[in-house]
Amino acid sequence: MEELRETGKFKAWIKNPYNLALIAILLFALGMRLYYLNLASNQPLWWDESEYASAAQHYALGTPAWSSFSRTLLWPVLASPLYLLGIGEIGMKFLEIIFVVISIFVLWLITKKLYDGKTAILTAALSAVFWVTTFWSIRIGTDFPAFLLQLLTILFFFRYLDDNKSKNLSIAAAFVILAFLMRTQSFLLIATLGIFYLFVKGKTLLQNKKLVLLSIIALACFALFILTIGKSMLIKPNLDQPIYWGTFSFIGAYLNPLLLVIFFIGLIIFLIHIVLSLDIIKTNKESKSDFFLLLILILWFGFFTFYIRAAEDRWLLMTSLPIFIIVSKGLMLIYDFIKKYSKAIAVIAIVLLLAAGSYFEVQQADSIIKLKKDTYIQVKEAALWVKDNSVKGDIIFSVSAPQTNYYSGRETINYGGFSNETDFEDKIQEFKPKFLTVSVFETHPSWIYDWPQKNNETVQPVQAYYLDNEQKQLALVIYKFK
Repeated sequence: MEELRETGKFKAWIKNPYNLALIAILLFALGMRLYYLNLASNQPLWWDESEYASAAQHYALGTPAWSSFSRTLLWPVLASPLYLLGIGEIGMKFLEIIFVVISIFVLWLITKKLYDGKTAILTAALSAVFWVTTFWSIRIGTDFPAFLLQLLTILFFFRYLDDNKSKNLSIAAAFVILAFLMRTQSFLLIATLGIFYLFVKGKTLLQNKKLVLLSIIALACFALFILTIGKSMLIKPNLDQPIYWGTFSFIGAYLNPLLLVIFFIGLIIFLIHIVLSLDIIKTNKESKSDFFLLLILILWFGFFTFYIRAAEDRWLLMTSLPIFIIVSKGLMLIYDFIKKYSKAIAVIAIVLLLAAGSYFEVQQADSIIKLKKDTYIQVKEAALWVKDNSVKGDIIFSVSAPQTNYYSGRETINYGGFSNETDFEDKIQEFKPKFLTVSVFETHPSWIYDWPQKNNETVQPVQAYYLDNEQKQLALVIYKFK
């Protein structure tokens, strides 16, 4: 009987048009990203990617570790078995895509819990075509595994607020700890949830002795971790830099002009609703949800504007949650206005607006993926040449150090940090490298471009790579130490 009841539930679920739309959205998100993964299957790894991939490769196969690795270890450790299976690089990229698709589903669950099914399906559709997650999902990094863990934290945190079950709070705590170990930026979510909980619960917080005890233990463990092995994971401020107001430009970068107009429509309604519902913000579901989204926007944009004073599109990934929900609110406002005259026309209008906005998002991803898919190909080819022309134990000097370390499987030292030519020559005597690479990629010391010619009794060019097929624009030269 239990199986029949479950079957009945599934049939009822699958007949719901919103759920069918969700399935279609998830399949589209998966299919599109797999298409681009295949299209750019041979694209070289960039600096950050190579650091994570090199670490995973090292744990699995014992290849030389990238000596300057200072990032979180959770993702390389979890991915290392893929290298034992012989699918390391492509396997990590495939998992990045899976993380994105699951994130879209969890985002749908969160939005449905915070608002309603219509807003949730629109938000999921926007997330599925988001060009940032399309472009970065076929590259290796901690952004998407951390984002998924952050979203799961939010989901179970709000489940705990609904049912007050300690099980959900424990699951949320476990996910946020994993998110922090995956990407230390996740402490912003800890701050967001802490502020939100204090605001919503207020004086009743101290009445939950179990929660207070757990909070004290968690803070003590966190402090101990940071003061010991986690010290290198601290995010240092750039207070010597000017305040970076360009952070807010990423809202426009995330959204094409059409969706940006709808965003501002939704933003006006969003802010008006918060102001008008300040007296019921602790009890009204929608008002609490709006306040939570506002906290995310304030803390994330504030952190990168005033503390880090720099930003990249993927660093602000969590802000896509409130941004897309606000766009969805704008779409629903348009729908409600047109519905007064014709429900059918209202539906058609929303579908057309969503389709047009999605098309521009997909086009943005398509153009940037195709533009960047061969970037750093010369670095990859040079590292593979070094691998074929060296033996284990040989040392390489390269400014594209993590990429060279990863593809060559040889210990690579970044000479970009050497202070001058004398220091460089002292390090040659110390490490006895076999090859030196000089290229137009990364930031090289200015003196290195003339050094090989001035020291032709020490090194000789053995391989060169070019930016163009005509071989007129030199990209990279490999020198061999005599």
